[in-house]
Amino acid sequence: MDILATTREQIGDRGRISRAEMVAILQALADEGLDLSNPYVEETCAWRRVEEGWGWLPDGPAAPETAAAVWTERCRGIDVISVGEGLRDGQVRYDQPGSMHPLQHAALIFAAAELEDSEHDQIGQLARHADRALIVEDQS
Repeated sequence: MDILATTREQIGDRGRISRAEMVAILQALADEGLDLSNPYVEETCAWRRVEEGWGWLPDGPAAPETAAAVWTERCRGIDVISVGEGLRDGQVRYDQPGSMHPLQHAALIFAAAELEDSEHDQIGQLARHADRALIVEDQS
């Protein structure tokens, strides 16, 4: 799976995308084997009931279209979505720019357009945490 090549196939070299395009990118990556599940974002996982002990445990990813929509909705305010194979806690995770580990690096980061308009304007700083950063706008 080549995250950057798949992204380029979906949107070319543009840096700004719509929420619908973010969903399409995530679904295409899932089709290539990216695991969109992360137990810290419960809706991205399928869960199974354990009769004894814990109650419920993650049992793989939710349907790709569901998980992609959840991640896209999560990409708001200062929450950014990181995608990559070497991330802690799964291949997709959410972060806030000031809370990222200095050595964290993702292939791709999605950031909401409102982040560049905020008092924190952290978009430029995201570049050091990813090979490619995309700005996600609310328009379709």
